[in-house]
Amino acid sequence: MAESQVRIVLRDDEHSSPPPAEGTGVVAGKLAIASAGRAPADRRSATIRNRTRSTAAAVSRGISRAAAEEQEYGHGFVLVPVVLALGSLAWFALPETVGTAKLAALLCVFGISALLCRGNLRPWRPLAVAPALFAAGMLLAAAETARRDTVILDAPVTTTVRGTVLSRDPDDRGRWRYLVEIQETSNPRLRRAPERTTLLARSRHEPFAIGAIIEGKARLSPPSGPALPGLNDFAFGAYFKGLGAVGFFYGAPRALAGAASGRDIAETSLGERAAAYLAPVREAIGNRIRSAIGGDTGAIAAALVTGEERAISREAVETLRAAGLSHVLAISGLNMVLAAGTFLIGARTLLSLIPGLAERHSAKKIAAVGALLMVFFYILISGGAVSAVRSWIMISIMLVAVLFDRVSISLRNVALAALIILAWT
Repeated sequence: MAESQVRIVLRDDEHSSPPPAEGTGVVAGKLAIASAGRAPADRRSATIRNRTRSTAAAVSRGISRAAAEEQEYGHGFVLVPVVLALGSLAWFALPETVGTAKLAALLCVFGISALLCRGNLRPWRPLAVAPALFAAGMLLAAAETARRDTVILDAPVTTTVRGTVLSRDPDDRGRWRYLVEIQETSNPRLRRAPERTTLLARSRHEPFAIGAIIEGKARLSPPSGPALPGLNDFAFGAYFKGLGAVGFFYGAPRALAGAASGRDIAETSLGERAAAYLAPVREAIGNRIRSAIGGDTGAIAAALVTGEERAISREAVETLRAAGLSHVLAISGLNMVLAAGTFLIGARTLLSLIPGLAERHSAKKIAAVGALLMVFFYILISGGAVSAVRSWIMISIMLVAVLFDRVSISLRNVALAALIILAWT
């Protein structure tokens, strides 16, 4: 019994660990304390990483859902004219001119990249479409600038001007402002004479008819830039309107009987011939409204129809500006809706009174066709301001949608109008 107990004790001693060395307990304690201190910090870091990952995943899912919803409703199309306009603005803001060849190459590169984004790469397509539209906007600005090629007068000069009256507008003082296509200058003769200029005749005279050849001593000046940085740049707008100079006559100009016109009818474009035909019609309508109503009321009424605001007195303009109503003078959606809506409702009402017609044909669609013709004539005599063209395009899309029994979305109509105006101008 004693031998077995001794044998067991010896076997336990053989398998037991050696006694710890001096100082080992202290090191083990420090390691335990350090690991115990790191554990909460590691857990906090892991918690922060998990929260960050979950937040990023939630944001990504939210963006994906929003993008899918926008794509479903087609709202991405609304941004197309925005990026196109930003490209045009960037081209005008650059200190140096970018060549059209480089812009065309960029457009081709990004356009082909957008076409190649298919399948799994389809979500990346907007990243290629946006630069392509940006380059297209820059290319449009470069092409329009090169197409205009307006000759701007170098410095103020006094010379004798002979030219053709393209349009005329009276102001509130009874003076006449003529848009003249210059044929010849003399005393002195200008080497780089502008093609078109606006000249104010301050002397009392019988107004010259549109198309007449007039001659007179005039003071010509280049179109002025902005009065202060950031304000309206008249020279910039004059360039794209084809106006190379502005000025006034010394005394009343005189008409030249039997003088030949500067250009033959065959040399003029269809737009110029249409403008020459519509100018007397537009002027006759404005004169009729002003003479029938009289005063500033007649001038404002004529401005709402023809877009000509020079006949409104300065006092009336300042009163409208102080009241915050000066924007009413601009022909825009309100004018187009009144013209189209009045005709649409009136024609539909009259057609519904005809027995059997409303049962066999859609009176609404017939009235929509008439309203389309109405707003088309309105835009021809309105002067073609940007606000008028935008509203005309939108109301035309809505009336065409009536013909095809479709619903017209206003926000998309704004984008379509902006695209057409940007591409045209």
